[in-house]
Amino acid sequence: MQPVRPETLAFLAPGLLHQLGNILFTVQGNAQAWNGAGDPSRERAAILHAAERGSHTLRVLRCLLGDPAALPAAANDLLQQLGELLRVPVREARHMLELRCSADESGAPAVAVDPPDFCTMIVEAVRSLLAVVPAGVHGTVVLDLCSQTSRKTTVRVLFQPPSGALPFPLAGAELLERMRPSDLNLRGRPAVAAHAMGLEIVFGTRGGVREAEV
Repeated sequence: MQPVRPETLAFLAPGLLHQLGNILFTVQGNAQAWNGAGDPSRERAAILHAAERGSHTLRVLRCLLGDPAALPAAANDLLQQLGELLRVPVREARHMLELRCSADESGAPAVAVDPPDFCTMIVEAVRSLLAVVPAGVHGTVVLDLCSQTSRKTTVRVLFQPPSGALPFPLAGAELLERMRPSDLNLRGRPAVAAHAMGLEIVFGTRGGVREAEV
């Protein structure tokens, strides 16, 4: 595996620890709640759900470490999993996080992407975006899966100022400098462009979702 930048993992570490802590708390709590009598189906379902979330968290971590065996995965699923982990560092920076999937609204078919490239680029984009937001401005980081076709998937990582605040231009050149794909140990060639209030990242499609399922 080719590891990503240490600062990338450090940025996501609070979300990883928070997620794993919640999973352990859920497993422990439900195991203790069942006293050996009655139907344990409720506790079992909660533990299985926690285990599934744990496997998703580990998959994201392996992808950030450059897992060479990672199979193509649905972009919307990966974005949901990343959103759970990114909420904590975004909240610690005194912002909110919002997930959108405009592509679903357009009726576009779900497609698959390369998980290591996708996870690395999204985490780096959020980290870079927060670094260029002016001090004292608190708003919402928006992750929008805005377009999916048979050839490419487009994600916008934007900063939305609070309601009533005047919009301001972000440092697009600085964002692009921070997001140079050549520095990120990627397997493919995602394209990055500055958007009005953030970044637009285009990933190549890596086969249908059914092909990616295990």
